[in-house]
Amino acid sequence: MQADQVNLEVLTRLQHGSERLPHALRDYIQYIHDEFDAIDSVFGYMCEESRAEFQGMGHARVTESLSYAFSALMVLANYVSRRHPGLLDVEEFTSWAKTSLQSLGAAQGMATQELDPVRIILEKVQEAISSGSAHLREEAGPQTHRRGVQIGWKRGTDVFLLKQPTWKFITESLQATGSGGRRSPRASSGRDSMSAATSQPALPGELERSRLASGET
Repeated sequence: MQADQVNLEVLTRLQHGSERLPHALRDYIQYIHDEFDAIDSVFGYMCEESRAEFQGMGHARVTESLSYAFSALMVLANYVSRRHPGLLDVEEFTSWAKTSLQSLGAAQGMATQELDPVRIILEKVQEAISSGSAHLREEAGPQTHRRGVQIGWKRGTDVFLLKQPTWKFITESLQATGSGGRRSPRASSGRDSMSAATSQPALPGELERSRLASGET
């Protein structure tokens, strides 16, 4: 929170009347208690309706959290309008709540996108194929010598990643760049999808499947 985001006038007024805050909170809790069944019957619908306002904010959990927060603020607004008529402009409060949460969601979405492990792994795979440090085997057609380690195979624009080689390559790549990366317990304990006898990919059903961009990547 930035200093210019704090309403000092309101904050000062609240500080001067701080002895009244516990009573205000008690009244709100009593309201929730008295109206719990009515609130509970519509809260899920409120969240579902407001979810559209917060789409595209990164991870689905961000959208979910924002829709819950917005719905909770609407419950608060309803409490104020019923217990203290004329104290709150509900329309203005609703607009403020929506705008504030959308700004918060946009910032949070950018942060989660930067840390999204799926995105990081796919970017590393694409970089490796583009640079020639890894390659995908063509399912059909003549097999030419390719540079780098084989981490999967292609069927048209579909890409099948071999679990063990891909995870090993990604882990070593992340460690080499100082980005960390740990060995996956599932990858180390599960059956590798590369046939040990033939050194060829096994059936597609045994592969970890991921759709990448068309072409070489």
